[in-house]
Amino acid sequence: MALQRVLCSVSRRSFSTAQLSGLMKGSNYMPNPLEHATGLERKQLLAELQGNEDPFDMRFQKRGACTKEQPQVILSSFHERLIGCICEEDSENVVWMWLRQSEPKRCACGYWFKLKQAEDL
Repeated sequence: MALQRVLCSVSRRSFSTAQLSGLMKGSNYMPNPLEHATGLERKQLLAELQGNEDPFDMRFQKRGACTKEQPQVILSSFHERLIGCICEEDSENVVWMWLRQSEPKRCACGYWFKLKQAEDL
């Protein structure tokens, strides 16, 4: 009796997985991500295909002079953006501030930042 239950459960498991494994091996199981994506995800994939590895400008930027006359330019698709400044090289804290397009802003460490309108995706 116990042997019969074990054989039945094993045969059911192998039968169900055998049917699904044939579907997963086919080339039409999941569409190409570009064909499947919509909206913002599709725009991001298209930008990456055109060579733009960072379409949302999220990478770490090295600071230049960052003076009032030549502030660090930060791109944004919106009128404001939250940025973080690591004021000193060995600092463990990040100073967060909101940048707005109207005027450049100075961090507590003395570096200047300016928000610029980015191109749409």
